[in-house]
Parts: sequence; structure tokens; C-alpha cells
Amino acid sequence: MTLPSLFVSVTASSRLTREVHYQDLVYGLFHGMLLIIALYSLILGIRLSDRDNLLYAIWLVLVAVLQATNWSLLAELPVSLFDVLKQNWGVTSGIFCIVHILFTLSFLQTKTWANGLHRLGIGLLVLFSVCCILLLLFLNEGNRVAMNVVTTNLFTSSDGLFGLTAGLTVFFRGFKPAIFYSLGTLVLSMSLWLFLLSLYGGITFTFWTLNCVLVGSAVEVFFFLLGLTYKINLLKQRQEEAVRQQLQLSVENQQLIETQNRVLEEKVEQRTAELKASQAQLIQKEKLASLGELTAGIAHEIQNPLNFVNNLSEVSQELVEELEEERRKEKRDEDLETELISDLKETLHKVTHHGKRADSIVKGMLQHSRASTGEKQPTDLNQLADEYLRLAYQNLRAKDQSFTADLRLKLDPALGQVNIAPQDMGRVLLNLYNNAFYAVQEKAKGQEGYQPQVTVSTQANGGKVELRVADNGTGIPQAILDKIYQPFFTTKPTGEGTGLGLSLSYDIITKGHGGTMEVESREGEGAEFVVSLPA
Repeated sequence: MTLPSLFVSVTASSRLTREVHYQDLVYGLFHGMLLIIALYSLILGIRLSDRDNLLYAIWLVLVAVLQATNWSLLAELPVSLFDVLKQNWGVTSGIFCIVHILFTLSFLQTKTWANGLHRLGIGLLVLFSVCCILLLLFLNEGNRVAMNVVTTNLFTSSDGLFGLTAGLTVFFRGFKPAIFYSLGTLVLSMSLWLFLLSLYGGITFTFWTLNCVLVGSAVEVFFFLLGLTYKINLLKQRQEEAVRQQLQLSVENQQLIETQNRVLEEKVEQRTAELKASQAQLIQKEKLASLGELTAGIAHEIQNPLNFVNNLSEVSQELVEELEEERRKEKRDEDLETELISDLKETLHKVTHHGKRADSIVKGMLQHSRASTGEKQPTDLNQLADEYLRLAYQNLRAKDQSFTADLRLKLDPALGQVNIAPQDMGRVLLNLYNNAFYAVQEKAKGQEGYQPQVTVSTQANGGKVELRVADNGTGIPQAILDKIYQPFFTTKPTGEGTGLGLSLSYDIITKGHGGTMEVESREGEGAEFVVSLPA
């Protein structure tokens, strides 16, 4: 009778030993897994500066401490520390739930997806914190166990219900990683209910019901880890999408900038063409204006040779009539006939000379009005300077007969032919002469006893040719000397100048002939323009 009893006792002892070994193995695997995942999450949170992983790592450590305390796995620790954890089980559970709610609010982004639940979570954090403080202050030996049980059930139930509600709400509102959180919370809740049913006799208490909370916690940890991984990948995809969109936006902006640049270039080209056309029109108007100013001078200059031609033609006609009359006489005076023929030849020679003079004036004006090709040719600069000086002077005299001026020519006879564009150089001379006459005329209006004087001189100076136009007029103020070559700048009253004369002259000399144009001025005493050209 005793053998079976002994056998049964031995058998029960062996089974218990195996279950204890299994239990130790489960605890070891569970806590080892928690610590490894906690360390991984901690490193990941620090490297990525991710609050979710940091809270998750802290929560895992608290899970390990909570489970180890619950199953007296920390009995090896100093008695005082173990007793503190055991006696303040409710406070430990409260801290665990506080960290879990913080993780819930952060991971589920409740402030964005469910603001009402976010405020509820903040309220639970405040409530749990107050409860933990009260437990530490007023917990005594008489009510310690009961209060730990009540507060632990309150904390875990509220935390679990809030977490499951928040997870499902956020998931259905579009935050996909919340499904992993919801599944983990649901599994842990079911394992807790299963453990409580077995504890209070609702179902059979076995090895598996004993460890269902550990299994549920492990599954929850696994699902939370999947959720964190999914969330990190989702954020990474969003960042990549944001980068891709940014790159696409950059490409579109670049294309837009290129398109705008092309449009601007086209507009600039169009405006440039319009400005060039306007400039050409203004230049042409300036040329026509200068030609118009010469009309009176041309008329006066061409009138002299025409008068000579007309008068000499009459003289020639009289000589021919006298010669014919002499030839009709019976006794012809050969000496008289020879004298008449000689006078006729001389008269015809003068007619030819003055006719050519008129022809040269007309040709010169035609060249002046014609568009210049810029083609250079050997030209008598002395003759050109003399001719345009007289034309400009006669033009001013035609407008104001009371005006007189002392014209002085100091032309270098050894100058010879100069390679220039005659039409362009004529415009330069005309502009310089007109400015000089304007200056002396303005000074003569307000000064009695003043004798206007304009001096034109030429000189071969080494490898260059110098042309100087000087006057004793009003001079140019020092303040505007730097502006006189600017287009449209003029000191003349409105309607008396376009402001293009000196600008065009400067371009003709410097760009068209490779020369220089300088001015020397003494305000109130006069000015002198010096044109230097390659010989």
C-alpha cells in the first residue's frame, strides 16, 4: 500500500521539478527577449532621435521589472529593494501604465488623429500620477494589499481600455500602424482575462493559464515592435516621397525658370530691336534736323556761284553778239575778234568754275543726307572743314542777320589726304560748329562790346591728325562735362536741341574712326573740342 503512495509522491515531485524548470525557461526567455528588444529600441531611438522607440524601451524595462516582481524573480536582490517593489506594487503598476499611455499618445499620434482621445489620455496621466502620489503618502500596513490590488486593477483596466479604443479609432481614421498596436493590446487584454478566469476558478488552472500573461505580453511586445517598424518605414516612405516631390518641384521650378528666361530673352530681344529702331529713327531725325539747319546756308552758298553763272552768261551772250556783229562788217578787225574770243573763253571758264562750285555744294549736301556706309576714303580734311564752317555760319546768319563772328582758319597745308568717311565727318564738323556758334551767340546777347570768335585748326601731329574747334563763348560748366556725350543730354532749351549731336559725333570719332574726342572748357571764357584721328 505504501509503494504506490511512494511512487505517486516521487512521480509528483518529478513532474513539479520539470514544471519548475519549464517555468524558469519561460521566464528566462521572456525577460531575455524584453531586454534585447529594449536595448535595440533604445539604440534606435537615440540614433534616430525617435521618441516612440525611447518610450518603448522604457516601457519594456518596466514590463520586465513588473513581471519579475510579480513572480518573485527579484528575490535575489537586497531585501530592502525587493520589499519596496513588492510593497508598492500599485505604484509600480501606475508608473508602468503612465509610461504605456505616454507611448500610446506618441505612437498613435492622437493629437493629430483623435484630439478628444488625446485630451482623455492626458487626463488619465494626471489621474494616475495623483493616485501614485497618494499611495506613497497614505499607504499603511493595514490596507496595503487591498489598495495595491484595487489600484493595480484600476490602472491596468483603464490603460487597456483606453489603449484599445485609441488604437481602433486612429486605425479607422487612416493611421495604418495603429492596427499592430490594437492587436497587441487586444491579445494582452485577452490573456489577462484568461488568467483572471483561471485564478478565480472560471477555467482550469494549468501551466498555460499560469503563463498566459507572459505569452500575451510577449505577443504585445512583438506587435508593438512590428508597429514601430511599420511606422518608421512609413515615415521613411513619406520622407522619400517628400524628397521626390521636392525634386519634382525643383525640376518644375527649373523648367519654369528656363521658360521665363526664354520669354524674358525674347522680350529683351524684342525691346532691343524696338530700341534700335527708335535709335535709328532718332539718328535719322538728327541727320535731317542738321540738314534742315543747313538749308539757309546752302541757299546762300549756292546763290553766289549761281549769280556768277547768270551774270557771266549774260556777259558771254553780249560778247557773242558783239563778235557776230564784227563778223558782218566788210572790214573786219581781226585784233578785235581775237580779243572778243579771248574774253569769251575767259568768261566761259569762270562759268564752268562757278558751276562746278555749285555742283560740289549740291553733291556734298546729298552725301550729308544720304545714309552713311561708313566706308572710308582719302579726303581733303582742310577743304571739308572750311566748307562746313561757311555753311554753318551762313545758316546762322540767315536766321539772325545781326549776328557776326570772326572766323579764323588755321589749316595745315601739309596735312594732305586723310582716310575718313566724309559724310560722317561732315556731321561731326557741323555739330561742333553749331555748338560753337550757339555758345558765342548766347554770350553776345548779354555782353556789349563782345566780339564772337570761332577758330578751326588742323595739324599733323606724328602719326595722328588733330582737328580743333575753339570758341570764346560761354564755355561748359565743370559739373556737366562728364555728361555731354550722353544720349539726349542737352543744355539747350526745349525744341532747340535733341541731345544726340555730341553723342553721335563721339561715336563716329571713337568707334567709327578709332580716334578720340576731348574737350577743354573754361566756364565763361570758352571751350575747345579736340578731335584726334589716325593719319
